Amino acid sequence: MDTGKTVQPLYDLSFLPGYAWLIIIFAAVLVFLAIMYFLICGFTALRGWQSYALTDRGQREFPADVKIFYGESIMVGSDFMPANYRHCVTVGYSDDGIYLRMGRFFRTFHPPLFIPWTKVELVEQKQAIKGHYTAVRFAAMPRLVLFRTLGDAIFAQWQKNQNKEEVVQ
Repeated sequence: MDTGKTVQPLYDLSFLPGYAWLIIIFAAVLVFLAIMYFLICGFTALRGWQSYALTDRGQREFPADVKIFYGESIMVGSDFMPANYRHCVTVGYSDDGIYLRMGRFFRTFHPPLFIPWTKVELVEQKQAIKGHYTAVRFAAMPRLVLFRTLGDAIFAQWQKNQNKEEVVQ
């Protein structure tokens, strides 16, 4: 049943050397990873971090009197679908306010932040399925949710600041 017709390929890649496929695959993976990095960083930054950054830019390094927590998990944004930052945020606090800095990998779209205590409306601890969390609420910005020891420390500092204000009045 040989009709004598040969099927021609749609494209001829015989001009590429044998290792070119590795280069093409490696380049495709790099492009995919770059797109994902910018999508993830941009998406999470726009969901809350940028609203803080517009008014409360911080310093790259924390001041000396700041108590620092490394590799913390926080949530930024509304109650519905907040941006989750798992184990990649350095958080500090002092009598002046709260300091936030992202890990190196995500710093592109997340500048360091300093939020003074005067902008904090309420710090409250709430019960969750697995333990408790601390919600920090602001007047014109999304809430900030902190967990475990960091949340307890921020709550204690806020109460200390509230007690100072009551004594002054």
